[in-house]
Formats: sequence, C-alpha cells, structure tokens
Amino acid sequence: MTVRTRYGGKSGSHTLTHRAQWENKDLTQTDSSEDVTQLQSNPELSGKTQGWGLDLRVENNTQRKLCDLGVDWILFGRYDQVRVQGSWTLVSRQMDPLEQKQPFVSTLTHFHIHALSNEPDHRHDSNDQVRLSWEHGKPVNVSVTVSEHWHDDSSRGQACIFLSPGQIQSLLPLVEMEGCVAVAQEEKAYSQNTELKWKDKRITQSMKYQGGVKGMHTLLVELGAQNVSPSPCPSHSLLTQIHTNLRDRLEHHVQIGLCPPQPALIWSGSHRMNSGKELLYTHTRVSVSGHPQHNTFTLTLRNISSSQRSNYSLITEWQVGNWSVELACSSLSSGRNVAIQVHAKLDRSEMLWLQGALGKRCLRAAAGYDTETSDDIRAAFCLEGHHWFTLDAQRGGRGIENETLTLISVGAANQSLLFQAKGCRECLWATEARLQQLGSRIRSKLLDRVQRLQHLLLTFRRQAGDSMFLLELSEGPLSLTQRAETLLLQRAGALWKAWTTSPLRHALTNSLPHTLHILHLISQQIQQELRKPLATLAGAYHDVTGVGQQTFQWMEARSAAMLVGVRRQLALMYKFSKSEGEVIFRVPLPVGPWLKVKEAGVTEVLLEEFVLNPLLTLNAVSPTAELYRLKRKIMDSPVNYQAFLVADVYLVSFDGQLLKLPASCDFILAADVIQHTFSIALRSDRFKRRSLVVQMQNTKIVIYPNGEVEIDCHVAHIPYTNREVAIRKDVNLIEVCNERGLRVSCDPHLEVCSVILDGWLHGVSTGLLGTNDNEAANELLLPDGSHTHSVLQFTHSWQVDSECVSGKAEICQNATADSLSCTFLFSSTNSPLSPCFRVVTTVLCSLSLHDMC
Repeated sequence: MTVRTRYGGKSGSHTLTHRAQWENKDLTQTDSSEDVTQLQSNPELSGKTQGWGLDLRVENNTQRKLCDLGVDWILFGRYDQVRVQGSWTLVSRQMDPLEQKQPFVSTLTHFHIHALSNEPDHRHDSNDQVRLSWEHGKPVNVSVTVSEHWHDDSSRGQACIFLSPGQIQSLLPLVEMEGCVAVAQEEKAYSQNTELKWKDKRITQSMKYQGGVKGMHTLLVELGAQNVSPSPCPSHSLLTQIHTNLRDRLEHHVQIGLCPPQPALIWSGSHRMNSGKELLYTHTRVSVSGHPQHNTFTLTLRNISSSQRSNYSLITEWQVGNWSVELACSSLSSGRNVAIQVHAKLDRSEMLWLQGALGKRCLRAAAGYDTETSDDIRAAFCLEGHHWFTLDAQRGGRGIENETLTLISVGAANQSLLFQAKGCRECLWATEARLQQLGSRIRSKLLDRVQRLQHLLLTFRRQAGDSMFLLELSEGPLSLTQRAETLLLQRAGALWKAWTTSPLRHALTNSLPHTLHILHLISQQIQQELRKPLATLAGAYHDVTGVGQQTFQWMEARSAAMLVGVRRQLALMYKFSKSEGEVIFRVPLPVGPWLKVKEAGVTEVLLEEFVLNPLLTLNAVSPTAELYRLKRKIMDSPVNYQAFLVADVYLVSFDGQLLKLPASCDFILAADVIQHTFSIALRSDRFKRRSLVVQMQNTKIVIYPNGEVEIDCHVAHIPYTNREVAIRKDVNLIEVCNERGLRVSCDPHLEVCSVILDGWLHGVSTGLLGTNDNEAANELLLPDGSHTHSVLQFTHSWQVDSECVSGKAEICQNATADSLSCTFLFSSTNSPLSPCFRVVTTVLCSLSLHDMC
C-alpha cells in the first residue's frame, strides 16, 4: 500500500493532492480528467511554497515486513524532512541489514497509541488525552485540559497539563508532574496564576495588575517554591508590590524569604521625580521581618533655584536601628559667587561640616562641629583693592569668643611693600586639644557602630546555617566591618601623631617665634645704638681729643639728629611683639616708576629711575642750597619738636605726617598727659570761625583768626607777661611761650600756626599732632593710650564735640592753568625752586599743592 498527500500554498493559491494505491491499483477517485491530471502531477514543495507532505509505503509478504514513512515541510522558507524506514521477519525476528535504510524499531512486537479529544457544544472547555505504550509496557499518559470563558466586561481561562512518563522514565529523567496556568481579566484588573507540582515539590506564581484612578498602576507578584532546594533551606518565597503612575512616582515593596521560617528580608521604598522643588527623592528601607532593627537609606536631590541664583542640594541618610549617618552636599551660585557646603550628621544630633565659598575678591573655607555647643575654624583669603592680600584664620563657635589663629597681610600701602603676620601659639594649642578631644569622641562612636553592625552580621550568618548563598551574601559586608574596626583601633592616631611630630608644627610653635624674637632684639639694639651713636666711644674720644663733656654731648646730639631718619625707617621696616605674636616687615618702594610699567617695559623704567633721573638730579644740585641744608642739619637744635596747623584744616604732626581735619568740629591738638601743664585745642565759635585755644596751667589764651588775643576771657594788650606765660607780637606773627619749653606761633595773615616743644618735654604730648618722641610708629595714639591704624578713628577720638558731624573732603573740580603752574613750581625737576626741594619739607610742598583747590 502506498499513500501520498501534498499541501502547498503560493501567491494566494492553495493546492491539496492525495494519492493511494493498493496492489498497484489507484484508489483515488476523481470526477474529471483535469482533476486527474492535477492529482497525478504531484507537485513538490519548492521555492516560496509554504506547506507539508506525507508519504507512507507498507509492504507485507509471508517472509518479511517493510514500512517506509516520510514527512517533509517548508516553513518560513526552510525545508525540513523526517524519514523512518524499517523491515523485520516474522520467523527469526532478526533485522535484515540489506533491506534496512534507517532503523525504526528493532524488536517492536506491540505498539499502542490512544488519543481522545472532548469538546462540548458551547466550546468553552476542552479535554485532550494521549496514551502511548509498546511491548505491553507502562503507558505514557499526557492530558491537556483547557477552560475559557469570555464576556464583554470580564474573561478568564485556564490550561492544565498532566504528564505520566510511564515506560520512558527509564530513558529520560522524567517524573509524574502536573501544572496549571490561569488568567483572568475584569475591567482594568488582570490576574495570572501558575502552579507546577511533582513528587513533594511545588512551585507557585501569581501576578495581579490593577489600573487605578489618576493614572496610578499597581502590580503584585508572588513566587513560592517548596522543597526545591536541599536542607536546611528547602523552600523560598518572593513577594513584590509596585505602585506607580509610569511618569514620576514609584513605590515598591519586596519581601524575600530565603529560608522560611527564618525571618524574611524586606526591601521597600518610595521614589519621586520633579515633585515641587525636589528633582529626585528616593527613600529605600531594608529590614528583616520580626526584628526591630531596620536599615534605611534615603537620597534626596533638591533644586531651590530662582532666576537670580541656582541652589542644589543632595542629602543621603543611612539609618540602622536607632542610629543614623547623614551625608549632605549643597551648592549655591549667584553671579560670580559660588558656595559649597558638605556635612555629616551622626544620630541626627552631632554634625561635622565643611564650607567653601568663592566670591569676587575672597576665597573662604570653614569647618565645624555642632552638638549642644559648636566649634568652628574659618579661613579667608581676600584681595582688597589691587595691591593687598589678606589671609585670616579664626576659631569660634556658639558661646566661644572668637580667637585669631593667624592673620597674614601682604600688599603695597603708603609707598611700601608691607608684610604683616599675627599668630597665637596658645590658641593653636587649645585648638589642637579640642580637635583631639572631638576626634577621640567621634572615633569611639564610629567604633561602637562598626562593632554593633559586625555583631548583627555574625548573628545573621549563624542563623543562615549551611546556606552558601546567605553566607556569601554576608561575607563582603563582614570583611568591610572588620577592616574598619582594625583601622579605628590601630591607625586612628597615625594622622595626629604625624602632625604633632611634623617639622611644620615645630617651626610654627618654636623655631619661627624664636627667630623672630632674635631679629627683634637685634633691631632694638641697633636703634638704641643709633640714639647715642658716640656713647660707646665716649671715653676713648674724650681721652684722645680732650674735648669737654658739653662738646661731646653736642656732637652726640648732632649725630643722633642726623640718624633720626635711619632709626625711623628701621623701626618701620621690622616690628615684632612676642606677647601678641605679631610681626611686621615693611620695604619702601619708589613712588612713581611702577605705574609706568604697563605703558613701557620694565627695562626702560629701571633705566629711567635708577640711571637717568639720578644724573638729572645731580646736574640740578645747587652748592649753596646743599651747604644751607647741611648747616641746618648740624646747627639746628636736635631736641626741638615742631608741628604745624595750616588754614585750620591741615595738620603736620611732630613726625611729619600730614592730616586733614573735618570742617566745623572741635579737636584737641596737643596736651601734656604726664603733668597736665598745657593743652592746645582748635574750637569753633557761633559764627563757625575756628580759634586756637592754649591752656597753660591756670592761664587760658585764645588766638582768633583776625589776630585778636584773649587772656582769661579778656582782650589782651600785647606784649603780655605773667608767671606762667609770655605773649609778644612781631608784625603779623603772634607768639605764646612759657618757661617749660612750649612755644606757639601764629600768623593770621598766612593762616599758619606752629607748635614747638623743647627737649625737656620729650614724649609728654599726645593729640592730633602726635607724640613728640621721634617714633613714627606710635603716631596714631588714642586718648586711652591704645594704638590704632585707622585715621578716622584717630581723628574722632580727639574730637571734643561728639555731636559734630564731620563733612566729606571736597574734590577739586576746577583744574585751571594756575593749579598747573603750581604743580610745575613745587614738583617739577625743571622748576626754578628745585634746588630748595631738598631743604624745604616736602610735606609743606604737598600741602601747598593740595590747598590750591
């Protein structure tokens, strides 16, 4: 018997052919010759044809049997074929190797297959069963049951399969098993369940989806496995719940049971994006069911920016049980200003913080520790103006008075390059002690947290038993905690020891102060020698020359007077105070050349200032003027101190410093602070006219701008003399003096007054005219004896009327040809007065130029 069937489809047409022969007779029935021709053509499957074919040929005679079965198909352009052929005899049951092409079954004597399909009329349920057996062995059973119900608003379906391996169990590792899958839908709710069972093992899975209002979605997934793993953890479970709107909000809850009935691991969290001012918010919690200890991790990214500034912050927090660690970082930028802050908070009560800010002219940094009290260290590096740099470090806090750890200033001021540094060694030691105390406290807290975490991990490993997965999961964190414990116990003090033994600390606390103190002693010794330059040679000089004591004193006074400028420069160049920890270096700079560097090169400026200008100055020197200058240096009294008041506005102090007074205010110009024998004041009357008031013990003299003089509120007739004062007048010059060495001279016509103090009054006078001690460093002395660097504070402190409002200095707006001619006369090297520049005080020249406005 031969059976052949073909089915094919191509280009929209379909063809089915079938042919059967019995004893070489065609059993196929046809109705027309056209159909017979089509059936007999038996088209093969080729090209783009999609279809299948079946060929069966059976031969049966008295000696042997022959069966040849072939199936071929084309699917997705691929050709596949299965062919089985076998033969056997009924007598010897031996295979005939000559007739065998492909063995089918070698000793098969019995083969049974049973198939049953049941589908009711409503076609919602179906049951398909297949039973297969051979050689009278245990049957192989496969059963598939499908149930489905479809409605408009809901539907559900279920499919189950049952497999009994039977006699193929000896060939394949199969066991009897049963599995079901069920799905259901109702409006916006969907569910799915799966179950698989074999022997005593079971795997279950379920999923539920719910679409809620406002676009929220909920997904619940459960997995369970029973007796699928070896002891001690044969079963496992997983529960996952997700709640989200698929845009910017997500909440999840995951519970993992690795080894029931041991506690399960729970991971839950809430996450948001672009919610208000929060760009990102994520809150994650990891805990163990049945235990009060839980592990929480929170991350928040915030944007609190506006149109004028940007402000971002990132906050993370890790909480284990009742202790927590918070790390946060924030940045703020506005224009050219940028600020960054980082802090770490322990148990939400103790905080370590760092700050950094970069402004237009300052770079600031700070670090602190906050609890019930607070400690902080702040440092600032600032650029003030174009030629001044300041580095300041301070320690302070809540309830702590601010202390200056170091203050370093470098810059150009008053035609000098100034370096000023101030430090506090005791403050540094106190800061070190506080840092050591805080470091020890933080280290003990961190060590306690690490040891507690290590104890929790060891407990978890004991409960895990022989579970390799749990042991490997906890091995990494346990190793990390052990290393942290070793670091905190053995190496925590290494950094502190490195600092305490470092050369830098030794230099700051010992070597540098000692060296600066030695330099200060050397400077003081040199200044002392310059005060009396001939004192060390007094005996030898007297013996050799025979010069008398008076002559020697005169020569020494002359020498000291000539060296006053040197002593002043030396005093200004280097100052050191060991008690206050302050050192000052000052290097004088040329006045003009550095302003020309931008326009001309450095080489041109150096050649002009140090070669050409000295040659021009030497060429302009007048021998007569130089001789007169030398005579003044030698013959003038070295112990007289002179100051000037010009136009009731300008002051020239005893040390030659120029000061401009505010208008319409009363000031004390000079006063005897030792014995209170005199005072000189500048006061205004009701007509806003200033007069000079000189108080000499019990006598009060007032010199008015019109030249009138009053003595004890009565108009004086000059000349006038009493026990305390003598007044005389020479043309326009009015002179007031006493026997103790005070002489006040005024010329109302020229609006100039001078104050001269004799050497017997050395160092007794203070006021706006300064101190008469040849020390320029203590010129700005306040009434309480303290020193200031602020001219405004100095002027205000000697003001008599505190309610007087000082007016601002006026700026000259009308630069005429007269002012230009004054500049030429008083400052130009081509001026006819240039030979007198080295003789006349330069302060007076500057004052004359300024007064032209």
